[in-house]
Amino acid sequence: NLKRNSPACIIYTSGTGGNPKGVILSHGGILNNLEGAKEIVEPLIKKKPVFLTWLPLSHSYEHTVQFVQIAVGAKVFYAEKIEKLLDNISQAKPTIMTAVPRFYQNLYNKININMKKASGLKLKLIEMTIKLGKKELNKEKMNFYENFLNIICKILVRKKIKKQFGGNLQAFVSGGGALDKEIGEFLNAIGLPTLQGYGLTETSPVVSCNPIHKIKVETVGPPFKGNQVKIAEDGEILVKGENVMLGYWNKKEETDKVIKNGWLYTGDIGEINPDDGYLKITDRKKDIIVNAGGDNIS
Repeated sequence: NLKRNSPACIIYTSGTGGNPKGVILSHGGILNNLEGAKEIVEPLIKKKPVFLTWLPLSHSYEHTVQFVQIAVGAKVFYAEKIEKLLDNISQAKPTIMTAVPRFYQNLYNKININMKKASGLKLKLIEMTIKLGKKELNKEKMNFYENFLNIICKILVRKKIKKQFGGNLQAFVSGGGALDKEIGEFLNAIGLPTLQGYGLTETSPVVSCNPIHKIKVETVGPPFKGNQVKIAEDGEILVKGENVMLGYWNKKEETDKVIKNGWLYTGDIGEINPDDGYLKITDRKKDIIVNAGGDNIS
């Protein structure tokens, strides 16, 4: 008899703090994540959504994304290999793509290299697109002239860039590591909305994500409904809710170290904006680097 708090799966973490640990996630934890993800995804869906998947399906991030795809009735394409990713994007014409920061970093470099080849009027247009796009992103006031120029940028630059990604892309979602603010701003400014989220295997995995109507690139967005986030006195981010794991497989001592009174101690340092509840990650408690590919390295 399955209940929401019954174990659904065990996903092993990369074992940076010692040996790998089996994270037991519950059915309710994954469903809770889906409820939060639906709120992020629904405003992006005009018709049947299309996903292009290329992350390992065993990664807790992509593991839950697979259930999201089922929940929203999406059509799913699987990329052949990383080298063919851009070709696959133009074939699949995805509505949404989830990836780790390394993908966006490479994309940023690629687009930048192409833009550097531009000169004259073309270069001016690109510079204007980035400048006005950042203003729009940061909800800064624009005068009539700037608004008019921004519309021209949309037609002449952003539409063309979007076309290279199949023409239907509504949003990129970034998770599994920290996205460089400059990259986030740049992609949003040139017409590729990029939503940064935050999570860990122990939270099924998503804790929070930026919504499309209010993107703050330097943050990881507000917490998903159904989980609470608070900051401990030393700045550590604590998470409580159905999405928190049931524990580490056969490791009671390790479990009790990270879950106290129902609060999961994430090991990340952050702050919450009192005005809108957006979470910002500022540091890592232990000396662990999470690289742009989402790998943890001691």
